[in-house]
Amino acid sequence: MTKNEKLGMITSVVEQHKNLDVFFNRLEKTVGLSYEGELFNAVWGTFDLYLKAVQAQLDDLEDDWIGWFIYENGCGDKGYEAGWAGKEIKVHSVADLLTLMEMKPETVQDKPKITEFKQGKTYKAKIRTWDDMAEEYGVDDFLYKHVSTPKWCFTEHMEKAMPLSRTIVFVGDRWHEWVITPEMCEWIKEID
Repeated sequence: MTKNEKLGMITSVVEQHKNLDVFFNRLEKTVGLSYEGELFNAVWGTFDLYLKAVQAQLDDLEDDWIGWFIYENGCGDKGYEAGWAGKEIKVHSVADLLTLMEMKPETVQDKPKITEFKQGKTYKAKIRTWDDMAEEYGVDDFLYKHVSTPKWCFTEHMEKAMPLSRTIVFVGDRWHEWVITPEMCEWIKEID
């Protein structure tokens, strides 16, 4: 795949995000529809699938640089610095993002999979979708152990508590007093 094709794919997904964000802001102002509910979940769920397809094409599922660029770096508006092995660049544009993605050293790609967290070590991880975990942990739209926890309520609550990118940094096995397990993560990296 050529650099221009990669730039085109990333630009397209970033523009789609911006357009959806503008659309939902207008919708909220005109009809009072907030960022929740079936329409929100359907539209943003479809966008998330599109984002993942682009990331899979560009081998970015594990690193999630495109998600970081959109959700944490404000589509480049914040101009955060990011990089590999101490070499960082300011990321303002899709071209900067692609440069960052192509800076990845080969040794980073060959790290072993983390299966347990060590006390005092710092990790960066991307949490799996809350819908997946709700099903795995038995949270569904029925009474479970005498507690009624609708799946949509669990998912909505967790998505509000977690960064939109679902990428977190934590020490040991705790993030804001929550226990994190390797099974909850799409990918994990040991930072130190």
